[in-house]
Amino acid sequence: MTGSQPYDSCHYWAIAAALAGGTGGPGEFDQNEKVCERIRNLIYRGVQGTTAFILPDQAARSYPTQTKDPSLGMPHQFRQIQDHHNIGEVIAPAPYETGEFQLPPWFT
Repeated sequence: MTGSQPYDSCHYWAIAAALAGGTGGPGEFDQNEKVCERIRNLIYRGVQGTTAFILPDQAARSYPTQTKDPSLGMPHQFRQIQDHHNIGEVIAPAPYETGEFQLPPWFT
């Protein structure tokens, strides 16, 4: 999912900059701080999930550990390759599951 991280980041930065009245150039600390403040308070629903920052950590809220609402957190998904011919199954968390955990054959 590497492509989704810069894609979402560019979009929520652009939205925050627009809401703040534009970007600041080098040395324009006050305008750049306005953009940062908008980012801190923005709830952005993007390709990789919802980005809503925890303050003062400035980290995206994780679902389901930091919020129980999947629409307000970025899901930490667990995928298991069950058949090397397929891309695998998302086994957690709900409601994103596409399959159930299977004990790997080498564990028997």
